[in-house]
Amino acid sequence: MEKPSKNLEDSRAPRRQVTPRVRSGPLVLGHFVRRAPYYAWRPQGAADWLLLASVAGRGRIAADGAERWLEPRQLALFAPQTPHDYGIAPGARRWELLWAHFAPGPEWADLLRWPAWRTGILTLEIGEVARWRRIVAALRRAAELSERQLA
Repeated sequence: MEKPSKNLEDSRAPRRQVTPRVRSGPLVLGHFVRRAPYYAWRPQGAADWLLLASVAGRGRIAADGAERWLEPRQLALFAPQTPHDYGIAPGARRWELLWAHFAPGPEWADLLRWPAWRTGILTLEIGEVARWRRIVAALRRAAELSERQLA
């Protein structure tokens, strides 16, 4: 669902702090459950791709003056250098999210052809529950391994 977004440059919009970039490598993953209010704002984006997998609750992504919700079984993919503006959707109490920063090689090009929501932001809904469960299980396992390596 798409909603009008508050322009971050608008003087009426709340003042926000830039979210620090994640320590990156070829692949860095994580998992968290956040309670409202939570947001990430990186106006310069990141040097790598960012995958967001909405597991439970409701998130939001925003770009170009518009925003949309990320419900369970929905994915968002931010291309390199695309501004990041995401967080818990208005009215939602929490959001469970799996995320991955990654730097794919050129052989991944076909795998990164998803429907574009906005320039540099791609989205995909996984309709098949069994497929979604496999994706979540794989991302959770990879996040556990990634977090151990970063510790």
